[in-house]
Amino acid sequence: MEMSNVANNTATCPRCGGRGDVICQECQGTGETRNVFWVVTGRCPTCATKKGFVICPKCLGEGRC
Repeated sequence: MEMSNVANNTATCPRCGGRGDVICQECQGTGETRNVFWVVTGRCPTCATKKGFVICPKCLGEGRC
């Protein structure tokens, strides 16, 4: 295995910075759903398990690409 391949497989994910998650675009990181008047109506269904964050789509939560 070449050294360049090893380095590429362990590089920090540029999208999440190595955290493995990114801010939920649906609720903008609040973890809540709101109506047109910005009144909280419940939990965001997109990020319900990580409140405000979702698994990084680039590294799939690994933090490395």
